[in-house]
Order: sequence, then structure tokens, then C-alpha cells
Amino acid sequence: MDKKALWRAMISYVLSNAYTRKVRFFEAFRETMHRFDLSGSDLAESSGVSMSQISRFRGGQNVRVDTIEMLLVAMPKEAREYMLSLVAKDDTEAEQLPPKSEDGEA
Repeated sequence: MDKKALWRAMISYVLSNAYTRKVRFFEAFRETMHRFDLSGSDLAESSGVSMSQISRFRGGQNVRVDTIEMLLVAMPKEAREYMLSLVAKDDTEAEQLPPKSEDGEA
């Protein structure tokens, strides 16, 4: 299995199990964007996903798997891993970052 096929299989697995988890995929996306100070416009530019699609996803609407893949690839590695950990594990297993301070430092 090549790297792209493996990546798609992992995303499909996470998405197929997202509805049985305490954290939904869009909630993990929203949390990750907040924790890592990712702006929708920067993510749109680097991923090729439109701002309207990003806004809909942040609001809880479904998007296609390939759209989620493009967003994940555009995120910094640490943010991507954090987001997937929120979805793939229940709340007791996910590695949580410390609360974000007022000055933007974690």
C-alpha cells in the first residue's frame, strides 16, 4: 500500500468512527484551529479549500473526505496529530494541551 492509500485509509477509519466518539470531527477541527492559532484564510490558502467550505465544516456541516485530507495536510504536523488524537481517542485518552493563555501562549 503506498503512502497516499495508507493516509486515505487512516482518514476513512477515523471518519467512520467519529460518530461513536465523544468528540466529533468538526469539533476537533475547531479546537485545533483555536489551540494552534490557525486562521481560516491561511488554511484556505495553503490547502486549496475554499473559505466557505472551512466555515461550513467549523459550523458542523459535513465535508468530503478528500477535503478533510487537504486541510490536514496543510496543517502543521503537531496540529494535525493533535486533531486526529482528539477524534481517534476518547476524552480520557487524548493528549490534551494546557489551556491557552490570554497572550496566545499554550
